[in-house]
Amino acid sequence: RDLHSFPTRRSSDLGFRVGLSAKQTGFATRMREGSVIKGNEVMSRIEAVGRAEEPGRAQAGTGPAVQQDELDRLQQELHDSYSPMLAETVLPTPADITKLLALIGARQGLDFVALPDTLSDDRNWFRTHVGPHGSIRFESFAPGPAFASFFTGTDGSPGWLDRLGEADEGSGPDWHGLAQELLPHGLLEQLRTRTEDAPIELLISAHSALSLMPWVALKIGTSKADE
Repeated sequence: RDLHSFPTRRSSDLGFRVGLSAKQTGFATRMREGSVIKGNEVMSRIEAVGRAEEPGRAQAGTGPAVQQDELDRLQQELHDSYSPMLAETVLPTPADITKLLALIGARQGLDFVALPDTLSDDRNWFRTHVGPHGSIRFESFAPGPAFASFFTGTDGSPGWLDRLGEADEGSGPDWHGLAQELLPHGLLEQLRTRTEDAPIELLISAHSALSLMPWVALKIGTSKADE
């Protein structure tokens, strides 16, 4: 919980991989529980995947190789009968960081993940900043008052997310504060040096509440007045 950033490339790779895996398996679990797709033959196939993944299946005389063969078969059935996207969502392939970096190429990437705290009801936030030439920095961060004001509200008022229509020039979300809380310092500095003629191409993979964030509204100036 006290982790700020991973100091080495190897540990940053690991943090990035764990974050991606957590998001993949989290959605796969929701689908298997029926919270995304209900009933019919699709759910019966998804339930078959859940049964095949039970730890006892690999220890009941069949062995892990046979269990993996069964999972591969079920994934192929989902792929062929329904769609590659469904198959990948139910049984996600572990992220290949090398291929992912190749796809990002000269652009930059920002990946967020919120994971439950095992000691409380809070969530711990992590982000990975992928640089234009494959550099990776994984770190924890704590959203502050601008985040709380936007999503949950303060002093009994609802969050700005639910009342953006009420915002005017004299009130509204703290877009400058949100940028400071959500974007890594190094990325903010780079964004401030760019112009519309030479922008940074930034890919953002959000998670949890941040999936509702209008990223283009963030103010990246050094102060609220400097916009």
